[in-house]
Amino acid sequence: CGTSATASLSITKKPGTPGAISGPLSLCGASTAIYKIAPVFGATSYTWTLPAGITIANGTGTDSITVNITTTFVKGNITVTAVNGCGSIPGTTITVTGKTTAAPSTIVGPTSVCGVATATYTASTVTGATSYQWTLPGGFSGTSTTSSINIVNTGFTSGSITVAGVNACGTGTSKSAALSVAATLPLAITGPAVTCGLTSAAYSVPVVTGATGYNWTVPAAATITSGLGSTGITVSFAAPLIGSVSVTSSNGCATSAARSLTVNKITATPGAITGPSTGLCAAGTATYSIAPVTGATGYTWFPPAGISIVSGQGTTSISVNVTTLTTGALKVSAQDACGTSAGASLTLNCADPNEISSGTGATERNSFKLYPNPATNEFTITCHPELVEGQQLTMEMFDILGNIVKKSLINNPQSSINIEQLKQGMYFVRLFDKDNNVLYTERVIKE
Repeated sequence: CGTSATASLSITKKPGTPGAISGPLSLCGASTAIYKIAPVFGATSYTWTLPAGITIANGTGTDSITVNITTTFVKGNITVTAVNGCGSIPGTTITVTGKTTAAPSTIVGPTSVCGVATATYTASTVTGATSYQWTLPGGFSGTSTTSSINIVNTGFTSGSITVAGVNACGTGTSKSAALSVAATLPLAITGPAVTCGLTSAAYSVPVVTGATGYNWTVPAAATITSGLGSTGITVSFAAPLIGSVSVTSSNGCATSAARSLTVNKITATPGAITGPSTGLCAAGTATYSIAPVTGATGYTWFPPAGISIVSGQGTTSISVNVTTLTTGALKVSAQDACGTSAGASLTLNCADPNEISSGTGATERNSFKLYPNPATNEFTITCHPELVEGQQLTMEMFDILGNIVKKSLINNPQSSINIEQLKQGMYFVRLFDKDNNVLYTERVIKE
C-alpha cells in the first residue's frame, strides 16, 4: 500500500575542535584588531579568553571578534573555545605582543670591579620580554640573550653595563648600572683637632671596603712614628700642629680623594650664642650661653655698652643686667694654653618682639598703675573703676621672645598678679577691653 511517514531522533554531541586563530600577532601601536576562526561544526557559540589590556569591542559569542587594545598592553595569550548544549571544546592559543617592555628595575652584580676577573650580572625580569639585550662597557666581554650575563674583565677602566627587554615590538627601555675601579673615600678621621699641650697624637679611619693600602700626610714638623699604610697612625711633634692630617685609600687600581682633619693649637670658635636678642630696651636681666668647646680651658665674654655681666665670666653661660642698651654685639671667645679662638657674636637690639608701643594716650595711661616694678613674687594692677564697670579686662603677660607666660581676667579696679613661678628677667604686660582694644602696656622686671 506504500511507505509510512519518517520518524526522527535528534542526536547532539560536543562541537568539534576550533581551528587556528587568525589575526595579527604584533599589536605594536595598534588600538583595535580582528581575530576569528573558521566556523566549528556543532558549535552554538564561542568563548574568547583575552589577556589584561585587550577587551572585546563587538562579536562576543561569535567566531569573529573585534578587540580594543590599551596603550599599556605588553604581551599575552588569546584563546577561543567552541560551545554547545553538550559542553565546550578549547581551541588553539596564540600569543600577541602590544608594545616594547619597560626597563628592568634592577641589575645585580659588582659595581666596583677593580681586581675582578669575571662576574655575573642579573637583571630583574620584565613582563613581555622574549629575550634581553646587553650592552657592555669597554674592557668587558660576554654575550647573553637572557636576563643574566657572565662577563670577563679584559681591562675595564670606566663605563656602565646596560640591559633592555626585547619582544616583537622591538627593544624596550634600558636599565644601566655604573661601574668603577675607583677607590672609596675614607670616612671621617678620628683624633685630636686641637693639639695644644700635646707632643704626640693618634689618628685613624674605619676600614675601607676593597682598600689595599692607606696613604697619610701630616703637617710640617710632624713625624709619623707608626702605622704607615694602615688605617691608623701615631704622630709625634715638638710644637702644636697647625694644618691638616689627611688620608687616602688605594685598591690596586686607583687612589681615592683625600679625607682631611684640620688641626690647630687653638680651640675652635664657639658655636651660636643662645639668649634673647630683642626687647632689651628697659632695665632687666638675661642669660646667654654657648655649647662647651672641646679643649677650651676658659671663655671670655665681651658685652656691648649698656649691658654688664653679673656672673659667669670665664664659663659657657653668663647672666647680665641690661641698662641703656640700644644696639650692639655680644661676643665670646674660647681659650686654651696656646691662645684665644676667634669670637662668636650675637647682635642685640632694642626692638620689641611683639611691636608693643610705649603706651596708649596719656589720659588712658594715667587711668592705670602697675606696682611694684621691679617685683619679686607679685605685682598689682589698679585702674579707674569706670574701666572695669560692666565688663572684664584681659591681662596678658609674655616674655621677651613673645611667649605668653600668664593670662587672666581683670574684674576689679585692683588686681594682684602672682609671678612667683616665673624666672628672673624682663616681661611685658598688656591689657585689652572686651573689644580687644589695647588699653595699657607696661614692661615689668621680675627680680
